[in-house]
Amino acid sequence: MILVSHLKDSELVENKKAFYKFDTDFSGSIDFDEMVKTLDNEPTKMTRSSMTKLYNAIDFDDSGEIGFSEFTAASLADDHLSEKNLKSIFNYLDRERNGHLTPKGLVSHFRLMGKKLSAEEARAMFDEVGVGEKMTYERFADIMTQ
Repeated sequence: MILVSHLKDSELVENKKAFYKFDTDFSGSIDFDEMVKTLDNEPTKMTRSSMTKLYNAIDFDDSGEIGFSEFTAASLADDHLSEKNLKSIFNYLDRERNGHLTPKGLVSHFRLMGKKLSAEEARAMFDEVGVGEKMTYERFADIMTQ
């Protein structure tokens, strides 16, 4: 989601147009039915199973709805994952300014953003990517570009 803050205004406008193509009730989020209706009108057809997998992958916070930030983050091309942007994101997340990310720092960062992330959830995220207690910039960049 932090990548969204690195987009140019013109890119945000284009993403907003695409977002509202899906958000047909203009609620500010896309529910599964809206996504299905929109994708059913596209020339390339997807199975319901593929749509479900796509929807779940984009719904980063598991809220059951896709917000604009989630939609935009999912639609970003690899060129937004430049070394400069990755470094900027890493430094933004490195609240302790010690050159690595920690579960504790991630919890603190989420709290500052008004989001809930428990210590257990943060620890599980670090365990899932096999980084132990500290994530270096190099490992962060590897994960982000896989």
